[in-house]
Amino acid sequence: MLTYLAAIDYQNLDNPLFLKSFAEAAKQVKIKRAVIVHADSDYTERLIQTGMMREDAVKRSMQDLNHRLVSFFADFGLACIGINGFQRGTVRLSSEGELAVDKAFMQRLPEGTVTVLSALVKGPDGEPVAVRLSELLHAVRQQLNAEQTCIFTLDAADQIITKSHNNPEIELTFSQIMGSSLSDKIPSEFIDHPVESTLCKPLINNSLNKFSSLAKIINNA
Repeated sequence: MLTYLAAIDYQNLDNPLFLKSFAEAAKQVKIKRAVIVHADSDYTERLIQTGMMREDAVKRSMQDLNHRLVSFFADFGLACIGINGFQRGTVRLSSEGELAVDKAFMQRLPEGTVTVLSALVKGPDGEPVAVRLSELLHAVRQQLNAEQTCIFTLDAADQIITKSHNNPEIELTFSQIMGSSLSDKIPSEFIDHPVESTLCKPLINNSLNKFSSLAKIINNA
């Protein structure tokens, strides 16, 4: 079982304050195994400005970011393993558009480590192909058991450590969240393709040994 599954979105990947807060919180969570998934960031646009084609820039961005995240987290004492989804066929995209995660391989990874997994997966033709972050999060969530599946607020005020940041966990459907004050906090990747998850601050709830929750997003009924 995963201690947690966390998705770092496009906007927060380029946010140093978020990454610092997240790394400090993740270091405090007592894990057996955890997975952090990511896609690309604004780094893609900077690569395009050098003359690179968008498709190539997206792939290069994801691979570079995977290395950079592992190095960044290592500076905070997090033991991480960086994997692009296409490597070892860890995540495969079928010709029908379904994602399959190599659960056996993921379970063989050492306990006490965090896997940093990019959304660059093995396509039907065997070549690397970029998929949406929300699709990767959904596939990993469905195929690996996680105690907490986290997406993170975009509100900078939620990323600052305060004396008390433990919130009562509330459950809302996605449609309820989109009609509330929480709507501006949701990363755009999860607006077009909602995933059942917990909207979190990049801070730890010490009493629960989990990321601090703003709301649990449940399926619309």
